Amino acid sequence: MIRHRLALVLSLLAPLSCASTGTPAVAVVEVARPPDVHGELLALLPPGAVAWGRFELAEARRSPHFEGALEVATTLGAEVDSVQRELGFDALHQAEKLVFGVYLPPGTAAHAGWPVIVARGAYDRAAVIRAARAAAHDAAPEEGSERAVPYTIVGSRAYMFPAADVVIVMERSLVRRVAAGLLGAERHSMNDDHRFDDLWTLVEGRHGALQVATDLAAIRTRVNLRMRGMARTGEGLDRLVACGDVPGDVRVRVAGQAHSEAAAQEIARLVDASTRQLVGQLAVRLLGLGRLLREGITAHVEGDRVTLNVQASTSEAGRVLRISSALQELSAAE
Repeated sequence: MIRHRLALVLSLLAPLSCASTGTPAVAVVEVARPPDVHGELLALLPPGAVAWGRFELAEARRSPHFEGALEVATTLGAEVDSVQRELGFDALHQAEKLVFGVYLPPGTAAHAGWPVIVARGAYDRAAVIRAARAAAHDAAPEEGSERAVPYTIVGSRAYMFPAADVVIVMERSLVRRVAAGLLGAERHSMNDDHRFDDLWTLVEGRHGALQVATDLAAIRTRVNLRMRGMARTGEGLDRLVACGDVPGDVRVRVAGQAHSEAAAQEIARLVDASTRQLVGQLAVRLLGLGRLLREGITAHVEGDRVTLNVQASTSEAGRVLRISSALQELSAAE
């Protein structure tokens, strides 16, 4: 009887054993691991963004071109001031690092994207909320909690403060996804997004104080992209990455995947034609920008991939920014 009972017990235990080693099989339970809020900020962005940017602002501010670049960006239409108001503090001059992601809302109608902005630096939480209220026409803040992650709603934006020096600003519809990421319940983030790996390889990897990536094909399915001048070259692209080093001498590297090989060739042709046209102008030669246009801007095509490299000395970059600002002012005065 004892022998039969022993045989029965062994037969029940047999499936739990490893036939090759005799080692009992162990069920692996994946434990949620919250991201380090003082580590890579891209890990705080939910997966699936159609565009993202990563900026080492403390490094960028050491560049003599920082203020000039902000001024030119503003005159070109970048809503720098509105971004500052959305955040509730001067992130560009206070934050050490900043990342953003843009997400397409559900549905088929054309919409603007939903933003998520993460900034790390010195700021005051109460001051951020006060500024957010002022930007939202004195909207009353609403306190809430998602999976025990507290947040504050002001107008159409939600604010999370996962650490004393970290603020996350988002479209209120993204609160659940951001909270899931902070808790580790969401296993993936924009830090392990591999959609652009092949393009980053073409620009020597993700290096530099300024990094951006955009899925233009996905955006075009929902949002009407209107481009002017040289920016129209982006109409032939489906994906784009860019990174830049701006300590003094400026180096910008861009890589894109075009609709086709013909589209890639056309983009490179437009870049080459534009630089040749500019280099022949007397004002460009007098301002000492001939070398930059002849040698500092190069485009290369391989199949449906096109790369653009811009290398400017400190003095050349400074002159370009001053000229751009002056031209924008003249254009606005006309």
